[in-house]
Amino acid sequence: MTVHLDHTIVPARDKVASARLLAELLGVSWAPSSMGPFAPVYVNDGLTLDFIDTDEAFPVYHFCFRVDQQAFDSILGRIRAAGIEYRSTVRGPMDMQIDTQFGGSGIYWNEPEGHQWELLTVSYARQSSSQPQADPIVDEVRALERARLQALVASDLETARRLHATDFQLITPRGRALSKEQYLGAIANGDIKYLRWEPSAMEVRAHGDVALVRYEAQLEFASGGERRPPIRCWHTDTYERRGGAWQVVWSQATRIE
Repeated sequence: MTVHLDHTIVPARDKVASARLLAELLGVSWAPSSMGPFAPVYVNDGLTLDFIDTDEAFPVYHFCFRVDQQAFDSILGRIRAAGIEYRSTVRGPMDMQIDTQFGGSGIYWNEPEGHQWELLTVSYARQSSSQPQADPIVDEVRALERARLQALVASDLETARRLHATDFQLITPRGRALSKEQYLGAIANGDIKYLRWEPSAMEVRAHGDVALVRYEAQLEFASGGERRPPIRCWHTDTYERRGGAWQVVWSQATRIE
């Protein structure tokens, strides 16, 4: 027997405005009215969210939508264009970051109506039997790369120095080679200031004491005190396990024109 969720009711102060906003963000159809006192959002061929007006207090509902990476990027773009804040954790601050810890991309936001809306590309609640089993090394390296990016954006040089090997080398999008001291020194003195470094889903391949990380990312940064236009890059990083600890040894960024 197969059971499908057909529809559910979502309380709102303004059902039409709420239905319109959610539908526009998701890129799906909606209607200002339908059967009964509802403004429906047609999430897919089998599920409808029926917004209903109420003057009474209502709890925060949680809805999670799973999409592919291309749809995720499109929806995220519309969320940004609408000026809606989002976050990478369910109850954390609005850090405007993407959660990648489960091998995909995920975000949370609270518009419309203060409800808890979630968007992801890989389900952590229900792992598919066709998905490969999690590799603890892959998960560890992915988490370290995420921590490295956060440290660079926060100018957390103590963490950054620990995660970058002594012989680390960065190849910038312009083809310039920077050593660890040159790169982290530029961050320390303010010549490079990362404002946002938002990765998509990270692919990791590990073999023995070497791991490769690849992902797309949106970057905003200032160089020489001047804010630069946002760019998108492909990033490829090589990690080595030395003395029991993983460190990044090579990093290359290729700008996406």
